[in-house]
Amino acid sequence: MMTHPGKKLNFMGNEIAQIREFDENKENDWFLLEYPIHDAFHKYIQALNQLVTTNEAFYKIDYSWDGFKWIDVDNKNNNIFIYQRMSENQKFIIVLNFSKR
Repeated sequence: MMTHPGKKLNFMGNEIAQIREFDENKENDWFLLEYPIHDAFHKYIQALNQLVTTNEAFYKIDYSWDGFKWIDVDNKNNNIFIYQRMSENQKFIIVLNFSKR
């Protein structure tokens, strides 16, 4: 989702891998950051946000085919998708592996 074109939508609590559903009447369960797995996930989301916001290929040409190109869209034998995100100054090749290996 973070490297695919379009604006990003992340519901409150997802950035810390909150277990319960978001409730507008309660604060997020920030105490979860005391647990290593939740803290690591929070740092992972921070790193993804940093990647996307500091590389124009992921946001500059968001609503045009000029910023996106499929490379491998039908590789069912290997369970992968490959695409390119680009801007005038940058190019990234994204490989998504959906296999159990």
